[in-house]
Amino acid sequence: MTRPAFAKQLRKSRSKAKMSQSELARMTGINRTVINRYEAGRSTPEIENLVLLADTLDVSVDVLLGRKAWLAKRGHKP
Repeated sequence: MTRPAFAKQLRKSRSKAKMSQSELARMTGINRTVINRYEAGRSTPEIENLVLLADTLDVSVDVLLGRKAWLAKRGHKP
């Protein structure tokens, strides 16, 4: 996982869900400061938090990791 790709996808997915960082923090139990670090590209989540974020935002882990675009570029269906 590249930090910039994950940071961008997390921010994009959260915005699409019309959630603030505080709301996402409350719903996941992940500290808002940690979510801010993820979105700023200063930190990456453990697998448990990655899955929790994906489930809460109703996206796949592949989307958060930026793999949907990566797979599409290679002709694969995600």
